[in-house]
Formats: sequence, structure tokens, C-alpha cells
Amino acid sequence: MIVFMALIELKNIKKTYTLGETQIQALRGINLQLHEGEFAALIGTSGSGKSTLLHILGTIDDPDEGSFTMGDQNVLSLSENEKSYLRNKKIGFIFQSFHLVPVLNIYENVELPLLIQSHLSKKERHERILQSIENVGLKDFLHHPPNKLSGGQRQRVAIARALVTHPSLILADEPTANLDSATTHKIVDLLMELNTMMKVTFLFCTHDEKLMSRVQRQIRIQDGVII
Repeated sequence: MIVFMALIELKNIKKTYTLGETQIQALRGINLQLHEGEFAALIGTSGSGKSTLLHILGTIDDPDEGSFTMGDQNVLSLSENEKSYLRNKKIGFIFQSFHLVPVLNIYENVELPLLIQSHLSKKERHERILQSIENVGLKDFLHHPPNKLSGGQRQRVAIARALVTHPSLILADEPTANLDSATTHKIVDLLMELNTMMKVTFLFCTHDEKLMSRVQRQIRIQDGVII
């Protein structure tokens, strides 16, 4: 029997926002484990708390209460600089709108997260970039700017950029929302292949039935709690 180790563990995570004179309880005590190599989807309606939870998992926001461990690391005890380092080394992000830099070509866009990793030699950085781009099937487009690519190709660049740091966790916020059905299937096929090949954990925030039907696990959130 294969035993998967917990990569992420959240215990009793709570988050409240103040909007004028109103207190909004976005998260009401989240308990969640994500395991190494998992391919999961976070599903919930608007206002359910899924964006808040994704921001906390990405160390972009902090909870008011609870504990958050990644591997053997207490994430909430880290300084802002340490969290930035953790994001760069351990967490990759894929966005609905790609967030590519228009004045940079594919190679340069994928290179961006590696530029602050001073321990990498120029040769190693170059090899990682080429491998990441080849993994998403775009090795013939290295010097193309984003505006010369289709939506599916742009999302492939975003995937290559997310994976080039060799992260443990990929957080994908509606990664197929701007793609047609045929392209969505190709992107999901690619993500599943990369998940198997690289053993990286994927968590998708999605409303896309085509993606939801193919994940290993659906995590449903409603009114700030996992249901």
C-alpha cells in the first residue's frame, strides 16, 4: 500500500474581514490536509471562502487563528522575507489571466522566478528553463512574445513558469476559465501528466466541470467551512 505524506496541514484556520461596520467571517475553522503528489480541486460558490483559503495556502495572507504547517515548517512563524523565500522555492502559481509580462518572450517569462535564486548558476538556470518549456511542448517558441501565442499556449507558458522552480505545491486559480473546451482538455491532460512525472501537488480553485471530473479529490467549501 502506498502511503502519501502530508505536505500541507491546516488546523482550525479562521479569518475575519472588516467591511465598514460589518465583520465578515471568511473562514470559520478550516481543517485540511494536502498530500504529496495529490491532484485536487477546491470547489465553492462566490463568497464561500475559497479565495481566502487559497491566499492563506499561498502565504499571501495570514489567518487570525489556527496553525499551518508545510512539511515540517511552521509557516505562520515565518517572517515576511522567509515567506517570500518559501513562495519562490516551494509554491508555484497559475492564474486565470496568465499574468505574463508582454515585453518579455517565453524564455524570459519562464526565467523570472529564478532570477532571485542566487544559488543557481547561469548554466543550471538555463537548463531548468529549457526543460520546463519543453515539458509543456513549447520548445519551438522560445523567443515568441505572449501576443504571438494562443490562449492555450499562454497558459502553457504560465505552467512552465510555475514549475521551473521545482515547487512542492502548485496553486491554480481558475486555470481553464479563459480557454475553450478543446484547449481545456489539452491543458488538463498536460497538468495530469506533469503531476505524475514531477510528483508535485496540485490544488485547483475551479468551477470548470471538465476539470472537476478529472481530479483525484474534490474539496468543497461552503460558508467558510469544509463540507
